Order: sequence, then C-alpha cells, then structure tokens
Amino acid sequence: MLNQNHQEELISDNDYWFSKKYQPLFELLEDPNNHPKVDTVILTGGRGSGKSQVVATFANEAVLHEGWKILYSRFTNTSVEDSIKAEFDAATEERGYEDYLKTHKKTVVSICDNEAGERGHVSFKGLKPSSKQSSANLKSIKGFNCWILDEAEEAPSNGDFKKVYLSIRSKKKRNLTILILNPTSYDHWIYEEFFKDVPDGYCGIRENVMYIHSTYLDLLQAVPDALPQNIIDTYEREKINDIDTYDHVILGGWLRNVEGALYKNIKRYKKSNFNYENVDHKLGYIDVADEGTDNFVFVVVYVVGNCLYVEDVICTSENTDFTIPASIAMAKKHGLEYLWIESNGAGSVVAKEISKKLWVTGVMPFYNGANKHTRIISNSFFVQSYVYIQEDYEVGSDYEAFYKRFKVYNKDKSKNEFDDEADALSGIAEKTRAYLPYLWE
Repeated sequence: MLNQNHQEELISDNDYWFSKKYQPLFELLEDPNNHPKVDTVILTGGRGSGKSQVVATFANEAVLHEGWKILYSRFTNTSVEDSIKAEFDAATEERGYEDYLKTHKKTVVSICDNEAGERGHVSFKGLKPSSKQSSANLKSIKGFNCWILDEAEEAPSNGDFKKVYLSIRSKKKRNLTILILNPTSYDHWIYEEFFKDVPDGYCGIRENVMYIHSTYLDLLQAVPDALPQNIIDTYEREKINDIDTYDHVILGGWLRNVEGALYKNIKRYKKSNFNYENVDHKLGYIDVADEGTDNFVFVVVYVVGNCLYVEDVICTSENTDFTIPASIAMAKKHGLEYLWIESNGAGSVVAKEISKKLWVTGVMPFYNGANKHTRIISNSFFVQSYVYIQEDYEVGSDYEAFYKRFKVYNKDKSKNEFDDEADALSGIAEKTRAYLPYLWE
C-alpha cells in the first residue's frame, strides 16, 4: 500500500509546469462532483503547447491515486512504445512515481492500493494496427472508465470514434474520453461534430464537453524557459512570413485554406498596434440578408494609403429589429463618410430606415444585379492585395464569424455554404476602388 504520508505529499504537489488552462482537467480527478456532466474533454493546440505531456501527467495521477482503468491509444499503427507510452513514462519520471507504477509489456499497473483500496492500470493500444483493417480494433476494449486518444485527428470517422466511446461504461467511476488533437481543416468530422458552433480558441464547457485550447505562448507564460530560444524565434518568423501557417500549425487553429479556397493569402494586422492617426477615410458596406438562410453583413474599413483595414463587422442572422438600429449605431460610432447598401429585395427598406437617422454619413443605396459568385471571384485579387484583416479579434465576436466564413469561400460555387461574408468584402473593395480610383493608378 502507498505510504499515507508520501501519498498526501504527492497529491498536494500541484506545482505543475504547464499552463493553468489545464486546471479544469485535473478538477475532474479532485472531486466526482466537479463538472458532473462532463464525459468528454477535447484538448487542442499547436506546436509546443504541451497538451500530450499534460494528459500523460493526468493519466499518472488517475491511475496511481484514483485507481482508474485507462485505455491510452492512437488510431494509426505508429509504435505505442515510441509515442504515447513514451509520454506516459516521461511523466512518471517527472512526478517521481517509478516505484509505484510498473510496466508489463504494453500495460502499466499500480503496485499499491490507493486510499479506497483500489489499484489502477493503463493499457496502451493501437486501435487500427494494420493498414488492411477498415475499422477500429475493438477487441479487449472493456473494463475501462477512461479513454485517451492521442493524435485524434487521425480517427477516420465519427463512427469509429463512437464505437470506442460507447465502450467506456464503468458503473463505479466517472467515464471520461479525452481527445488530444492538432486541428486540421473545417471539413474534418471532429470539427463538424464538436467545433462547428464553438469559437476559435475556446476554453470552457458546453453540455457534456470540456474544451481546452492552449499554445506555446501559454506554456511560456507559465515557464518562460520551457522552449529553446531558436524554436521561439522560428515561430516568430513564421508569424511574419506566413500568418496562415502560424495560425494553423503553431497556434493550432482550424485550417481555413481547404482545397479550392479562394482566399489563400489574406493579409493581417493587429488592431492593438494600429495607428488610428493615419486613417484617411472611413467607409462601410452592407449586404442585406434577403433570404431565410442569409446573413446580414456590415463591413467597416479604414483606408490608410491604398490599403483597406477591416476595422469592424456586424455579421448576424438577426432580423431588421436588430440590424437597422445596430447599423445606425455602427455608422455613428465610426463616423463613416459613405455607407453603401445593397438595395436588392429587403435592402431598399433597410436603406431607407437607416438614411432617416444618419445625417453626416452619405448613405448610398444601389441595386446589385451582377452575379454574386462572379463578382467575388473578380475582386479576389484586389482583396488579397490590399485588404487587411485583424489577427487579434475577439473570440466569439461577429468579426470572428465573418472571418471564418469568408476565408473558406471556394472557387467551386457548389461547395459554398456561406457567401454573404465574401460578397460584403468584395463589395466594399469594389466600392472603395471606384470612390478612390487614384489610389491604385
């Protein structure tokens, strides 16, 4: 049995090296009444975030102190000894648990009872060890109350995931599934299943799912010398040279440049560093929702030299009871010189109501008869050459929704679920170029 004094010392040793963003994960071990509905934890992040190491530490604590039975797995045939088991063993050494956890082939067992007289164990398993197999290997998946899936983006389908998820059904302990992943593209099943309505970088709980997102910046905040300086310098260079790769690979954002995406080279800027004294013009454009599934999109740009900086956005499915007063407030807030409003369909009513309350801004209703997709395509080069999008927009904001939707606009019209955001961006670019043509002569 584990020496009681030593057990208390280990349990109270909470000076973990990783970011405090991970604390909610460990709260699941501290008390079964903590977050009682949570049965799924998803950890996302990019390079150097430490998510795999954190979960390995969690697994050590769960096995030794709580008597948990853990299935620790990957879907591919990568050797578990060189990947997930190596992570677990490193955490065992880091925590000083070598005398209490012993390895038997691909299983690690506790050799002493916890306070409840239980002994936990962890089994390492490749769920799809052969390339000839078409589905997950479900043999011997029973008796576990926790499933950890590293590199979860490798899981081929929601069906394969659910087969294992539904096999974690202990009646004595909390059942928990932990997914560790580097986000891929918006068309991945994990995005569709868990992230479609979740803001980028979200940390929190929705229904039965706990979301934890961290980056190397969080790790450095906790431990400033956690990464070699040359790696940090490389990340910072990538941020300047290729912001999309930086967002996706290093910060762990979902990949927006899916196959056929129109906007592959959008320029970015930091609102926090923007010099507002240099602004020459403030202009706005409204694409009015004229069908049930359309979004109302209001884009505000600040013009500096010949560059357009997207300063503010309304992107919503709300009706005119909201969009009309919100648009009036937006135009006044920014002191817009001109505001172009598509007057197709319901647009004429919106333009009329907005005009009544704006005296300084020149409201310019116009009928847009051009084909929407053709217009977006024809303006895409200009947009990618002269339009800048904020990189420090607020998580969960209309700005984020606007960016996520226009960024995945596809050259193949049939693949586009959203087009109002790309249309509004194209529209403000087109109108600005017509209003200030000398800037690009």
